[in-house]
Amino acid sequence: LAHKVVTCSKEECRLAREMTEGWGNEVERKKETALHDTRQAFQAIHATLDHREEELCEQIRAFSEARKETITDTIHLYRQKEDTLSNKQAMLSFLSTEGSPHEVITYRRVVDAGPLHRRSEAAVSRVMQFVPKQEEALWAAIEGFGRIEVGACPANCTLEPAPDKVHKCLDNDPLVFTLNAADQEKTSCSVGGDIVQAFLRPRPPIPGPPIKAAVNDEENGQYKVTFDLTYTGECELSVLVNGAHIEGSPFALEPDPVTEVPFLLTRDVNTLGACKSTLQFPQQPGYLPGVTVAPNGIIFVTDFSNHKVNVFDNGRNFVRSFCQQGVGNGQLLSPKSVVATSKEIVYVASDNGVDVLTESGDFVRRIGTGILDTPWDVAVHNGEIFVADSSNNRVAVFSQEGELVRTIGSAGSGPGQFQYPAGVAISPDGDLYVSDCRNHRVQVLTTQGVFVREFGKGQLTYPNKLQFTVDKHVLIADRYNNRIAVFTQDGAWVTSVACAGHPVGLAVDRKGDLLVACYNDGCVRIV
Repeated sequence: LAHKVVTCSKEECRLAREMTEGWGNEVERKKETALHDTRQAFQAIHATLDHREEELCEQIRAFSEARKETITDTIHLYRQKEDTLSNKQAMLSFLSTEGSPHEVITYRRVVDAGPLHRRSEAAVSRVMQFVPKQEEALWAAIEGFGRIEVGACPANCTLEPAPDKVHKCLDNDPLVFTLNAADQEKTSCSVGGDIVQAFLRPRPPIPGPPIKAAVNDEENGQYKVTFDLTYTGECELSVLVNGAHIEGSPFALEPDPVTEVPFLLTRDVNTLGACKSTLQFPQQPGYLPGVTVAPNGIIFVTDFSNHKVNVFDNGRNFVRSFCQQGVGNGQLLSPKSVVATSKEIVYVASDNGVDVLTESGDFVRRIGTGILDTPWDVAVHNGEIFVADSSNNRVAVFSQEGELVRTIGSAGSGPGQFQYPAGVAISPDGDLYVSDCRNHRVQVLTTQGVFVREFGKGQLTYPNKLQFTVDKHVLIADRYNNRIAVFTQDGAWVTSVACAGHPVGLAVDRKGDLLVACYNDGCVRIV
């Protein structure tokens, strides 16, 4: 036993070391990216400043040359006027000393010197006003120098739709916003090129990186911000333009939570008895470990031996099957449990990890690659994905985008410890129930991993899937006792229902009947 514990611990250390090494590589990569982006940003700023400097200098040169031409013309005009006045002055001097009183002289031309002198003063005044005008122009140039006029001002940018109007979004639909960029004068920008970033975080924060949006520059002052994956519950949306938050950022969002919505058994557990019938497959299936029913009544059954998922309609008629053996996207290796959510999404646990698929079998994403070891069962609650990580003797909890959020438990037989957990379920009260398979018990914990209680020791043998009822009972696939064990949610024994063939999977269909996937017998019994 000690050797096994040491071996497990060594393996955990190796995985932790490899994960840490990966973090180091990621930090180095992000550093280089940040350095590259920073250099590019400053190169663009310098280029803009240089261009702006040349524009302003050219404007100043042109302005000054125009004023100098005006001054030159004015100087020439006054020189001509000076010559004229000198001539008239000489004429007046001559007339005053040499002129005859009998000469007829028209004085108007000479007297016009007065008005000309007054116009001269006004003209000189206008010329002298050139200096303050030039000074004003220079101050305007200095004030505008270095300012990037083509660019968005974060405080004046807006989002459509307004985040406070977004309360629901589908798990398999992207969350899309349009950012409208405006400059410092609140004028809509006509070009792109701004640095736009958007991040989504849960409230309260959980460990792990936030979801980063894909941003597409539409090159018309608009930016398309798309989140392909979203958290559920209360979230925080941060939107930054050129490194600063836009007005109102971070925003509060309340997306519709993605969760598993299993039908609860409405019948009295004492009415459960002999098998009524079985689901009819087109050909004999292999081992059948998992069964689930979607909210629309569609039934999904995993075939461990043939590496596929079988689909039945809400009338229990076989419709099709999807997936095949392999490690690629949409392929499975020995699938175990299957779970359907309210968003027409199914989660399939196999040796590849947990595959997220549409109800039509289209691949969405894979969770837990390199982290999970023989995942057996899945539960989805408030956007978090709980996985019975069997060979790692723990429950692994992932975010919607597949980031490991936390792990619950470790190898052992004490409270909060597991030996090959094979079933996970969230009760109507919000507690986490775990079938601790090789410890032959069920443990109840909070969804954060705090131990609450245990039950079933001496009564269960290799328990698997769990199913709840409306009257606060829990049904347990008691595999090696070939029965369905019934307890209260507090852990008190109630009754059992015989079911040969190693019952492993449990579900309730829309007709209110209990479906039991019998692993060894390769059938799904209707009880």
